[in-house]
Amino acid sequence: MPMKLFACPDSYQTKMVVIASKYVGMEVEPVPQSSGGAQDGRIPVLETEQGCIFSSVAIARYISRMRRDVGLYGQNLLEGGMIDSWIEFCTHEVQVPMCAWVLPVTEVYEEAPETIACATEDVKKALGVLDKHLLYNTYMVGHSITLADICACCVLLDGMTHVLDAKIRKQFGNVMRWFNLCIAQPEFASVMGAVKLCGGATAGAPEASKDLAAPKKEAAPKKEAAPKKDAAPKQKAEGSKKGKAAKEEASTQNAEKTPEQLAEEKKKKLKKVIKEGGKRGVEIEGAADMGGLTFFCTSVDEPEGDMELLDACMTAMNEKSDPSEEERKGGSGHIGKMIFSAGSEQLSMIAYLPPGQEGISAIDWLSAVVGLFGGEACDGNTQAYAKGFIKADTNVNKFPLKMKEPCITEAITFLKKKGLFPDKDDDDDEMVFGDDDFPQVGDEAEVVEEAPPAPEPEPVKEEPAKESKKAGKKGKKGKKEEEEAPAAEKSPEDAAEDRKKKVKKVKKEGGKRGVEIEGAADMGGLQFFCTAVDEPEGDLELLQMSMDAMNEKSDPSEEERKGGSGNVGKMIFSAGDAQLGVVAYRPEGQKDNIDANAWLKTVLDLFGGKVCEGSTADNATGFITADTNANKFPLKMKEPCITEAISYLKKKGLFPDNDDDDDEMVFGDDDFPSM
Repeated sequence: MPMKLFACPDSYQTKMVVIASKYVGMEVEPVPQSSGGAQDGRIPVLETEQGCIFSSVAIARYISRMRRDVGLYGQNLLEGGMIDSWIEFCTHEVQVPMCAWVLPVTEVYEEAPETIACATEDVKKALGVLDKHLLYNTYMVGHSITLADICACCVLLDGMTHVLDAKIRKQFGNVMRWFNLCIAQPEFASVMGAVKLCGGATAGAPEASKDLAAPKKEAAPKKEAAPKKDAAPKQKAEGSKKGKAAKEEASTQNAEKTPEQLAEEKKKKLKKVIKEGGKRGVEIEGAADMGGLTFFCTSVDEPEGDMELLDACMTAMNEKSDPSEEERKGGSGHIGKMIFSAGSEQLSMIAYLPPGQEGISAIDWLSAVVGLFGGEACDGNTQAYAKGFIKADTNVNKFPLKMKEPCITEAITFLKKKGLFPDKDDDDDEMVFGDDDFPQVGDEAEVVEEAPPAPEPEPVKEEPAKESKKAGKKGKKGKKEEEEAPAAEKSPEDAAEDRKKKVKKVKKEGGKRGVEIEGAADMGGLQFFCTAVDEPEGDLELLQMSMDAMNEKSDPSEEERKGGSGNVGKMIFSAGDAQLGVVAYRPEGQKDNIDANAWLKTVLDLFGGKVCEGSTADNATGFITADTNANKFPLKMKEPCITEAISYLKKKGLFPDNDDDDDEMVFGDDDFPSM
């Protein structure tokens, strides 16, 4: 017997509940209610045989927990905590400012320019957090749709249709990729239908929702995700296959565009691809000059899995460079490489060998990599140039973004077996770098030499790295010149002022994070927390300031509260170019349970880090120095270190295992809601 849902049918909150019910297979009978009127009761309300539940989030949580096998509330306690964190984030950081922006636009409330301006900035900040999180995650939590995805997608729905125009959406490519993936799912599409984005474009929608989308046939002026699949534009939109969100999106849009518009979009996309390839070629050439590089494995963004565009990107990398040009391009044709590009449908890759390279075949190299996930090699491959791809398959957890890193690792492993990549103890000068984040590899290598072994890595700052990168692009002669140029440009007074501004940002971030941690403690009995902060950028002095700001006593009367989490034990991490900084803190009430020094040492030992002098059982600081030769990159080490920190707590009985029903909880989500 279906449960009755008393709700406003057009509300995004109602849609959230109904989508969740679709996933768990529960029948819900909507009973339309007005959002206004004389009634005093709250809506939505779910009527069950045992009683009523009100509030959309509470109802959605109840429904999601009805079937564990579906996984809407995660696969374990930790994932459940992460899902709750993101739901809270969407409620407070996205929904509130989004309503303040959307409701005046839809003429529900009277327009207040100052309020709208403030709400706009808050929404953009929140989208920035989501975009950063979704850069490394296909879904909000885990490897499948959860209530966090349903909640976030529904909260963004009105914004996508009314205020987030193409210019804004373009800034948040990862969010748009995820949003299109969500609404393409049959459960979403059956409730939302075809989503019309602000400005007239149509978001990705699966074939299952075509009956709902029949009336729409308007011209879509722009869509930043449209060029994503340039192999599909020539096909008819009505004939596209369901289950492939990006292809559906491209096909639907392309059916509404003229051949001239499609050709112009293709031209613009190709221009971006060639520009990225040309720049990357110069960077690879520079790495070769510094370290005798003969092979390279990396990824590029612009092709978005399109093989034709990836081919153009490789050509741009290998193009002969003109040293007299102000902005040089290409120049890496003498370096063997394998490049990867992840799109919604597939992970594409190309292996290239320069003329005269012996002891390796591009076909064999590519086959070893695509075979890792059951991919395929393209027709027409040669011993010097080979192309292949691995198709996405959500049913077996094959996601292009997730497969990219293992494939790069496999490509490097193949080179090692051929003696073309040095092991850690190999002093051979012939080197191959495999960092997927290569655009900063030149800077990383430079700053690593500057990085102090002691706990005061103040020279490690973003500003010099950026200046160095700019200098390198203009063809400066040497690494030393690049390092010294920024320092010479600033007076002591300017440097002091920059430091002052940086400290202010660090304390602001720490204060906000402290309030969030305090809230998590109130909600779930949280006593320990492991997370990362951005502003310190690996600087231990700044990281300690961030910890102090988190622990500062909070004033409840303040309009914007800060700190307040001094009663919660925590370990915080900050990744910079030269090192990963770590600070462990033990509150007064945990003296009998844990030693901050020992906790920190266990984590740092994972990558051979060091505990700083002066560390105590209550507060300990340490760092892990970056080492490109040993494949030790701060951003890459951060996640394993957080995992190790939580494992230590588990062994102490301070973190619940999956089957542990103890109320004492520790959340370890590195992307805990923060601004």
